[in-house]
Amino acid sequence: MKRNTKNSLRAYFKEIILNENYRKSADNAITNNLINIIMNEKPKIVGLYFPIKNEINVGELFSFLINNKIRIAVPKILENNEMVFVEFFVDSLKKKNKFQIFEVDGNIIDKNLIDIILIPGIAFDEKKYRLGHGGGYYDRYLKDYTGKKIGLIYEKFIVDQIDDVNEFDIRMDKIVSEKRK
Repeated sequence: MKRNTKNSLRAYFKEIILNENYRKSADNAITNNLINIIMNEKPKIVGLYFPIKNEINVGELFSFLINNKIRIAVPKILENNEMVFVEFFVDSLKKKNKFQIFEVDGNIIDKNLIDIILIPGIAFDEKKYRLGHGGGYYDRYLKDYTGKKIGLIYEKFIVDQIDDVNEFDIRMDKIVSEKRK
C-alpha cells in the first residue's frame, strides 16, 4: 500500500506541469472565490505571497486589495531564518531572497494584526493540513497566529490524507480552490 508521506507527495506534485489554460481558469475562479470571502470578512490587513512553481497566481488579488484600500502584508525571511510579514505598497521594490522568491523591504506587521493570511502549498489534505516545501516557515509563523488561515490550492493537488502530519503542522481554517469556496 502506497503511503502519502510528505516526501513522496512532495516528489510527486513537484513533477506535475499544469496546462496553461487550466491554470488561468483555476486562478480566476480562486481569485473570485477569495474576493467573495474578503467582501464578507471585511479584513483590514490580508497576508499574501508572491507565487512560485505551481502556487496559485494571486496577482489580481493584489490589485483588488489595493483598489479597496485593504492593507497587504507579504512574507519575508530574516537573516536568522525567521519568517515575518512586512507591509506591501504598490511602489515596493521587490527582490529575490535566497530561495529565489520575491520579497520586499518594509515595516514588520504584528502577525495578530493580520486578519487573514492566504497560504500557498504544494498540496493540502481533506483535514486542511498543508504540504509545503519543507522549511517549516509557515508552520512556525502560524503556530500562535489568531487570525484566519486560508490555504490556496488547485483542486487536483488535494489528497485524502497526509500520513505523517505531526504536532508542528498547522491546520488551515479553510481551503480555497477553483471548486471550494
